[in-house]
Amino acid sequence: MITTRRFEAEIPVSEYLDKYVDLEGFKEKCDGCEKNGKFWSCPPFDFDVKEFWEKYNTVFVLAMQVKPDKKYRGQKFDDAKVQEILDETLNKANELLAGELYVWEDKMPGSVALSSGSCLYCQKPCARESGEPCRTPEKMRYSMEAMGANVGKTITELIGREPLWVEDGVIPEYFMVAAALLY
Repeated sequence: MITTRRFEAEIPVSEYLDKYVDLEGFKEKCDGCEKNGKFWSCPPFDFDVKEFWEKYNTVFVLAMQVKPDKKYRGQKFDDAKVQEILDETLNKANELLAGELYVWEDKMPGSVALSSGSCLYCQKPCARESGEPCRTPEKMRYSMEAMGANVGKTITELIGREPLWVEDGVIPEYFMVAAALLY
């Protein structure tokens, strides 16, 4: 993974909720996801997601543009190899984002990070699958998507970058990842 650029944006929670959060639309997507109900960082939740957002005043979005290894860019791969490349590239970027946001949480008591993608710290399988509490609650964070955020729209409109996606097995020039801090 090569980090090429880092981006930041800040917006009031009320405006973010209005422009970038679609609670019903993303609930439907989460309901159809294989991770739904299997990870503590994923729905269904035992709290009201909108009320969760509304406890905070500001959303600080931290985004990274990351490039996969150049030997992969523009090349077509089968689904298994695509997943391997995504894991290799995006997991490292997500760990960097999470690490930085944990530092901000420490500096800003009462704030909370929202992760990029699913929980990074869980020992697989997640304890939720066996009805146990989270093994690392001090590290577990909900993903932006699980909380209804449209991350693609956030990156396009708020960060000002165009997210690129794998299409027909072809690895793009770069990926965009984003996480957030609510305070």
